[in-house]
Amino acid sequence: MPRKLRKLSDRWKKQRKAGDKIMDDAQADDLIIPLMGPTGVGKSSFINAYLGTAVAQVGHELESCTRHIDWYSTILPPKSCYAGRRLILVDTPGFDDTYADDAEILRRIGVWLAASYANGTSLAGVIYLHDINQKRMLGSTRLNLKMFERLVGKDSLPTVSLVTTQWETVRVQAGVDREKELSAEFWTDALKGGATVSRVQKTPEHPKPHLDVVENVLRRHFESKAKARALLIQQELVDKERIIPLTTAGQELKYSLQHVLELQKQLGDSVDDDDRRRELVDRIEATKNQVIALSPTMKAKVRSWIKDLIK
Repeated sequence: MPRKLRKLSDRWKKQRKAGDKIMDDAQADDLIIPLMGPTGVGKSSFINAYLGTAVAQVGHELESCTRHIDWYSTILPPKSCYAGRRLILVDTPGFDDTYADDAEILRRIGVWLAASYANGTSLAGVIYLHDINQKRMLGSTRLNLKMFERLVGKDSLPTVSLVTTQWETVRVQAGVDREKELSAEFWTDALKGGATVSRVQKTPEHPKPHLDVVENVLRRHFESKAKARALLIQQELVDKERIIPLTTAGQELKYSLQHVLELQKQLGDSVDDDDRRRELVDRIEATKNQVIALSPTMKAKVRSWIKDLIK
């Protein structure tokens, strides 16, 4: 069932920038599935394989072609549990993107998801892709996984599918061993929270694994008979009116204190209600107090910023 549309805050819009791509033809019964994961893991290739045509531009090795959020739609076939409904596959950049820093990637993803949530559409699930050929969990891969977990939140883990790619590049047993290692050491919390594991692995029994992965996500959504869960970052940006650096995902990244305070000020400029303004001032003070071991020079700057913000 589509989420019942209710009045939601639009203050998240202040974090948009010129050039942000937002889905403006959303339908209440759309089935939206974002694809996330590191650069080069195969998100765009997955979408092309699912749709059977090269609609998403594919990068090479570690160079990303997905700079902004892109999405591609199709009508689900008669065999699907949601036959006739519109499916939206969302291509997202990785947090090790070639052309933008991690804070900007988080902003783009956060704004797109906030817009989707505020417009009354909900997610059918989320797919996180991992290259099974990667022998070690590199720093960028760990960051992407950590950011993914912070974006989704614990309550939405039952909608997550952890999907391994590149099976054609490894011996089957080596891939199986790595999959077990991932489940035991890196995906433990997600799996305990209800996430599932799938493979993009072509076999005689599964000649079209991309279709199988998506259909499994849709079937779990169909069979859950539960209310759609908003991702944590959607709730934080829209319901709780947080700025991106102060979301759970944002706190994984390093923002300058000045940047955080300036964003708080932008959010508060349009607030006329005294109680609401006082609440924002309290948030600014809390942000200031989170800074540990500031130098005397930095302390002076913080005091100056606070004075300017609460005038």
